Amino acid sequence: EDPLTGLANRASFDAWLHEAVHRSDREAQPVAVFFVDLDAFKPVNDSFGHDCGDAVLREVGLRLQALSGHDVKAARVGGDEFLLLAHAGREDAAALARRALSSLTKPIATEGHEVQLSCSIGIVLYPEHGSRPTLLARADAAMFAAKRSGGATYAFYEPSMDADVRDKLELLRDLRRAVDDKRLE
Repeated sequence: EDPLTGLANRASFDAWLHEAVHRSDREAQPVAVFFVDLDAFKPVNDSFGHDCGDAVLREVGLRLQALSGHDVKAARVGGDEFLLLAHAGREDAAALARRALSSLTKPIATEGHEVQLSCSIGIVLYPEHGSRPTLLARADAAMFAAKRSGGATYAFYEPSMDADVRDKLELLRDLRRAVDDKRLE
């Protein structure tokens, strides 16, 4: 359990995902994984302090938990990153993402401050988007695509997103080499 929000942690989420994939294989029922990242959360901590930031994260956890039900589970995996798991196809996953976006954009009153956030959500579907070990990385890539498009939205994984991640890694490697070789001024 995540000590701050009371939601499940990464280990619990991994166990749920393992079980959901097996169920999907048996019953041909799709599984959707949602990677939820708060947009511009750092200024909350910087402006109002970590106690306020923690209160905001607790409220986000409550709102995501309110979306949970028999077939939807929520977890916090660190910082301002959350995961949802649902037995859902594309249309139901999009509807759940819209509900999450709507819930998380409502103002949060805490410690004498009103904080209004948005979030970016990346979505993958099993088995359409790959095997269980690849799902979280691909949901993360889809979340970054949603963030790059301005945030406050969701995006489904597309294979081209893998190339974006590889390009970023190669760019970082090249920049580190350039710094080490003193090729930058």
